[in-house]
Amino acid sequence: MNKNKKHWLVVAILCGFTACFSIPINLSGVFLSPVATDLGFQRGDFSFHATLTLFICAISSLCVPRLMEKFRLKYILIVAAVLSGVPNIMMGFAQHLWEFNLWGGIRGIGVGLISTVPVAIILNHWFHKYHGVVMSLVLSFSGVTGAVLTPIFTQFIFQFGWRNTYFISGAFMILLLLPGILIPFKINPVLEGLEPLGMGEVHSKDSVTHASHVSKNVFNRKMFIAVTVVAILHTAITGLGQHLPGFSESTGYSSEIGAMMLAVAMIGNIFFKLSVGAISDRLNAVVANLLMIACGLLSVILFMIQTGPTLLFVGAFFFGATLAIPTVGISLLTKELLGNVYFNKVFPLISFGLATSGALSISLVGYLFDLSGSYTPALLLTAGINILTILLLLMMTVKTKKK
Repeated sequence: MNKNKKHWLVVAILCGFTACFSIPINLSGVFLSPVATDLGFQRGDFSFHATLTLFICAISSLCVPRLMEKFRLKYILIVAAVLSGVPNIMMGFAQHLWEFNLWGGIRGIGVGLISTVPVAIILNHWFHKYHGVVMSLVLSFSGVTGAVLTPIFTQFIFQFGWRNTYFISGAFMILLLLPGILIPFKINPVLEGLEPLGMGEVHSKDSVTHASHVSKNVFNRKMFIAVTVVAILHTAITGLGQHLPGFSESTGYSSEIGAMMLAVAMIGNIFFKLSVGAISDRLNAVVANLLMIACGLLSVILFMIQTGPTLLFVGAFFFGATLAIPTVGISLLTKELLGNVYFNKVFPLISFGLATSGALSISLVGYLFDLSGSYTPALLLTAGINILTILLLLMMTVKTKKK
């Protein structure tokens, strides 16, 4: 039992990583309307700073595997804390769009160092048994953070103003990374004289599970391209989540209803992140992702036919499945279809594609609204991409079975 304590301590520290990462990614929506209204910005123009955060984060995460080889994790985390938390604080002083864009870009460097890529790499080293469930648990904390902090930050903005709320959010981001800085641990447990949890127990099972995907061809280029396309397409629709408060207002409801929708979406995000890992461990990652996409499609249908707040909340909950795929679903899909041997090399590239797509999606939804005055075009686009990714995953499954 004592030997496993360090493994679960690492899990707790990584939960702090994902919670910190979640603040600029999942909570930017609560700032969109008040900041844009106060400073006279177009929503699409203002949301571009969040786009920059995600885009620079994607580039930054590409460097993570090499940085992990050259530097101690503690030093990487110190840099991450400064470059992610301080820009959020500085946004509280900003007056012009270029200032938000500047700090959004710098923030992207910091959050890239604690993004899904380093979290997945560390968990792959520390856990063989319960890998899917543990991955889901850790990454679900981005949803936990969103669900808990969305109504709190909304209230802070109402009581203290958006500038002071930026100050608070930046300080909290730094606080979340302190355990990783103060409690030393290695990227690989072997360097601490420990083994990955369940290594001997799961090794033979893993070799059978992945044999059809990996043994015949260690690196399947076509499968890599297919996974990347699915990741990019699906992540292109996640930006709708940050516009749920605006969507609520556009349908005649208050911003408080919109904030609650965002909170409910984060609760759904938690539920579906935990579910996708459990389903992946029990069945496989392809089935798990298909179920998540189907739930996401249902959410869009509910948004389009909404007849009251209750249906909006139900739709927001199922939209949490859409948010669960880029973080948990794609990493599990990558490991299952491409194998663990090449994971550290291919997942940062896939992550770059999905982060870039996610970055553009926030502004895309904003500009679609600015051009049309409605969120209907964004909803139709979301539904179409959901259907397309379902078809692509089914085609991948058929080709895999033939092999």
